[in-house]
Amino acid sequence: MTKIVRMSEKMENGTIEPFYPETHVEGLTGAENWQKFALTQADGKRKVLGVLNQNLANLNSGWYEGTAPSDLEICLELGLPEKAGTSYVFQLSVMEGENGWKQFELILNHENQIFYKNLQENNINGDWVCLINNDTLTLNFSRKAELLWEGELRKNDGIAKLNKPITDFQAIEIVHSTINGNNNYITRFLNDERTGKIIFGMNIPDDGLTKSIRFSETKVTFDSTTWKSCYIDVDNQISIMDTVSGLIATPNTQSITIHKIYGLYY
Repeated sequence: MTKIVRMSEKMENGTIEPFYPETHVEGLTGAENWQKFALTQADGKRKVLGVLNQNLANLNSGWYEGTAPSDLEICLELGLPEKAGTSYVFQLSVMEGENGWKQFELILNHENQIFYKNLQENNINGDWVCLINNDTLTLNFSRKAELLWEGELRKNDGIAKLNKPITDFQAIEIVHSTINGNNNYITRFLNDERTGKIIFGMNIPDDGLTKSIRFSETKVTFDSTTWKSCYIDVDNQISIMDTVSGLIATPNTQSITIHKIYGLYY
């Protein structure tokens, strides 16, 4: 049987005002300006995980603390960073976005290391990035590149099949060379919905005597269905002499050779 207790509160003017605790609490929690999701324990301390025994991807938004297992394979299965090792005490912040992404920030209490990663809405784990390491305490925001394809691709060579779709990455990087030069060049593209990526090339003679400059334009087209293949769609070259009466582009010159394609995280 539930018993409702009537309580009273003495006001400043000396009068006694009765209230029922249940009604009083309902009135308080009905207020609009309060956090309706518990990110911490009731006393404001981090939620305690103990020795981690569940995948990080299953955690809701919140601030946690725990200990990594002593077995590295188990640590990796649970989503912990490989470079952090085993048996360490950590503080973990998890925040879920409206679109299903989750962000993880892992702090090793005694190692002066901070790791960061994203979990995408399709449950694809991004790699952990060490933002601060225990040797130099230097912030590390350098890019991480993943090789998607390697070989030689020119106009009319066919299709290059990538290991992963370029939509898994924030940007792509194409390593290429020109037909008139021996050096490799890098062209980067931020990912967007455009299937065609344009690479421009230029060759200026080293001897200072030859009076011509060559320009090239190459269009690399990606499959918009899977985003896992590409080919060279357009490849034109034009030479400019010191006396020019007209400019005519020469098509299909194989002026640029693609050697590698990378996917980039930042």
